Formats: sequence, structure tokens, C-alpha cells
Amino acid sequence: MTSNLGACRADAGDAGMRITRNVCPRAEFNAHRQRLARSVRRDVAVVPPGHVGLIVQALCGTDWPLLTVYGHVSADLDPAGALASLEERLRGQLG
Repeated sequence: MTSNLGACRADAGDAGMRITRNVCPRAEFNAHRQRLARSVRRDVAVVPPGHVGLIVQALCGTDWPLLTVYGHVSADLDPAGALASLEERLRGQLG
């Protein structure tokens, strides 16, 4: 198996890698979570009632997932701060 991680890290300042953010309804997020591999799913919390799911993803090239982090926030709050925190964590994991 080959990895594009090195190439995307080198291009992180330009078009080689991009960060996407997504806010999704609880049911949609939990359905997505159920489709994850068990080894990944155990580290992704179920979104509780009254919350929305958050997904921040580093994409390499044309939509090749490099790294994804998940979270949730109360549905009555602005998710911008939580998304920024998840993106900071993602960037830290990328190095």
C-alpha cells in the first residue's frame, strides 16, 4: 500500500491538500459512524440527542481522504468554534 501523506504534507500550503468541514444532523452522523470500520468507530462518539455531528477532513488531490476527525456539539450552539478546534487537532496530527 502506498501513501500520499508525504506529498500532501509538502503541498499543504497550496492545492495539494485541502480541509473540509461538515455539520450533519444527528441521525445522518450516527448512520455514517455505523458504516466506519470497527477499529475507527470505537474512537468516534455517538452523537447524543440535541446535538449535531461534526466532521473535519484533510483531502489530498481530488477528494482522497487523508485524515478525518469527528466530534459533536449542541444543536443550539454555533458550531464554528468546535469545527475550528477539530481542524486544529487534525492539523496537529498531520504534523
